[in-house]
Amino acid sequence: METHNKLEFSMVEVLAHNRGYFVDNKGQMFTPKRNIVKTKDKKGYFRCTISVAGKNKSLYAHRLMAYQLYWGGIHMEGTVVRHLDGDNQNNRPNNIAIGSNRDNCMDRPIGLRVESALKAAKKTIKYNRDEVRAYYIESGKSRKKTMEKFNISSSGTLHYILKKRKLNK
Repeated sequence: METHNKLEFSMVEVLAHNRGYFVDNKGQMFTPKRNIVKTKDKKGYFRCTISVAGKNKSLYAHRLMAYQLYWGGIHMEGTVVRHLDGDNQNNRPNNIAIGSNRDNCMDRPIGLRVESALKAAKKTIKYNRDEVRAYYIESGKSRKKTMEKFNISSSGTLHYILKKRKLNK
């Protein structure tokens, strides 16, 4: 069985829960000795490290809260833990849900989703539209020459660059 990170089934949340780790209704994670976990990873998620079969594994507060709410449901293939308000530090029970990657993406505010999509689209663009169009006109509108010069693999891609795309200015 695969988990959210495409690794074999992870018992981290199960073992941690059985050892006494828990997340309270305020979203704070506690160790078995009742110490509050304040450590965050690079993205701001609260986490701590526990030993599993002699190896250190990360235990995330949002995943532990989801385990407390949904038990084994968080380990189903294709399931991720979601922060409904998009705040990865808000681990309260009413802000944690499970769902698909699409559901998780849709939890983000629309402005952030659009910004992220535009940023990703710009990274995939390999051709400067103005340069391609200028060369296409200079070459007497020769598709073959333009495709060879810019190493464009299909006439459909060239058509898209010449007519459709409005990014990369």
